[in-house]
Amino acid sequence: MQITIEQLNQLKQQQISKDLASLKTNEHKNVYQYILHLINSNSLLTKETLSIFHALYQDASLSYQDKFTPSDYRNCTLVPLTANHKPPKPEDLPHLMEHYLNQINTSKGIFSPIEYAVLCHKRFLDISPFSDYNLEVGKLLLDYLLLAENQICFLPDNDAKYFNALEQAQQMDYPVIEPLIQYISSYVVQIK
Repeated sequence: MQITIEQLNQLKQQQISKDLASLKTNEHKNVYQYILHLINSNSLLTKETLSIFHALYQDASLSYQDKFTPSDYRNCTLVPLTANHKPPKPEDLPHLMEHYLNQINTSKGIFSPIEYAVLCHKRFLDISPFSDYNLEVGKLLLDYLLLAENQICFLPDNDAKYFNALEQAQQMDYPVIEPLIQYISSYVVQIK
């Protein structure tokens, strides 16, 4: 969803409810219904939940209640998201994703909600487990983690500042995460 800074500031001053149909595009209403279902059931993130995010994003006609085959991890190499992005080999994905899911499900209380969500988002993008839509699923993951804390993020589409901050966070030797946290924080709205 593309919104202006002025619209974002107006949203920050209003009381926002969890009626996501009015917050996010109708095109992805089903994936947000699934996100709310996960939050309401206190579910941990699993390979299946991320695969369902991916499948629902790909096909807006699906519902999380439908019977369908969730997406599997990629079996191909990827074009990097940034100059510093080094997507892992497909054969490394099962181990990396198992470790990632274990890590995010056990480290929630260590960081502030926004820091935690941004770190999980960034690490998901580092791994990029799917053959497509990793950026979009990463943003859905960000929304899921923030919504669980009564917050939501309205990131602009294809913003150079976002990709610059992500590139700094993806440096191999000395990753700098703070610009990405600050950038994303500026687009987070509290839900009342």
